Amino acid sequence: MSKLILNKINKLQDQIEQDVYGWTWYLITDHFKVEEITDLTKIQIDEVVEICDQFTIDLFETENRQPSEAETLIAYSLRSVVREWGYDNDDDELQDY
Repeated sequence: MSKLILNKINKLQDQIEQDVYGWTWYLITDHFKVEEITDLTKIQIDEVVEICDQFTIDLFETENRQPSEAETLIAYSLRSVVREWGYDNDDDELQDY
């Protein structure tokens, strides 16, 4: 009998990241009632930045707390959405967020 081999873990990681990004994207576009992230106004994306910053602080700077992998992926995904908006709107500050 052959051994069970765990392979294609990178593909699984990519799929999980895509799922979390899609979840984050939908959460934001649904909340602000827009079709695309690029449809957000500067005020709206600033609200997303504020939420992301607070979420990140709560996750990584709370004493005796280890964030879950899902929370870490959500923080990463929120930042990706903000950077995407920054690139689409020529906002240098948010491109490097």
